[in-house]
Amino acid sequence: MDGIVEPSLSDDGRLAVRRDPSVKPVVCAAKSGKLAEIRQHHDFRPAGGYREQIAAFVRERNPGIDPFTAAYRAFIERMTRIVEERNGRLVADDYSFNVRAFNDKSGTYKGSLAKDPR
Repeated sequence: MDGIVEPSLSDDGRLAVRRDPSVKPVVCAAKSGKLAEIRQHHDFRPAGGYREQIAAFVRERNPGIDPFTAAYRAFIERMTRIVEERNGRLVADDYSFNVRAFNDKSGTYKGSLAKDPR
């Protein structure tokens, strides 16, 4: 005979499986595709690289965002170019404008401003 062979199981002497009532099911949700807008400008330092600082800034304010999507990477690249052009300054209106464009592409924009913790 070819392949894996397993013997047949018999129900004789076997007990029914019982569910443990203390175990609660866990619901795993997909990461949100929505970015939150900001209300205040933010300044970055050239040391350490703008891109890394901007990515950390975005992830800190949007913990549910998936950083592995092409749209997220394009957003970070766009924000990096803007910050470089403005010598390290991220203008809130520029950021929020691009957030709305990002959210519109993913169909999640609801037009609300998130509180900026700074």
